[in-house]
Amino acid sequence: MKAKLTIYGLMAVILLSGLVSCGTEENGFEAGLDDTDAVSEYPDGETAGEDIRPFDYPANVQRWPMIATGQTECYGMDGRIPCPFLGSQFFGQDASYQMGVRSYIDNGDATVTDGVTGLIWQKGYKADLTWYEAYSYCQNLSLASSKWRLPLTHELKSLVDYGESNPAIDTSAFPDTPSEWFWATKHTGFNDVASGLEASWIINFFDGFVEYTSRSNLYNVRCVRAN
Repeated sequence: MKAKLTIYGLMAVILLSGLVSCGTEENGFEAGLDDTDAVSEYPDGETAGEDIRPFDYPANVQRWPMIATGQTECYGMDGRIPCPFLGSQFFGQDASYQMGVRSYIDNGDATVTDGVTGLIWQKGYKADLTWYEAYSYCQNLSLASSKWRLPLTHELKSLVDYGESNPAIDTSAFPDTPSEWFWATKHTGFNDVASGLEASWIINFFDGFVEYTSRSNLYNVRCVRAN
């Protein structure tokens, strides 16, 4: 009997430890990465005629702040509904959680600071680039005496305002943003250059839809400051 109780006790401790670990992982992003981005965005050997490892990607462990998505309405099977209470059907939509307001600061030098995430963005954008061209464009961008890089997937997604569409972004902070696809970081499941299986994440600023595609396609890019 004592042996059985000891075994049951150990199982309970292991289960509790697992639950605590899961909760910790879900409470925020670490090292600026989400589940769409690998720890090594551009591993050794991943080349397109050049070494494209991210020498300037953030290495510190940090929490990603809660961001207001912009969604203010709740929906059920047949359309818009009053936002349900805890425990009710359809509870848990973004509109039920008001995370504060978005805050953008125009720095007056063709850059915009996100007052919530602290990220500094290129106010404009560059159109019709392959992923490799977009990467090179950001790495070599000369703007506001800073270094720049392609945004990580969740960084770019933080600009999406799901309360707006066509485009789904704050147009006072980012005027003339087209309702089109923008490049983000590499899709870690498709990164074999030799076999042609190379893809990267893209976000559509018509409605904030996230997809992945071949890196040879032509889309837009908005760079984020690297330092």
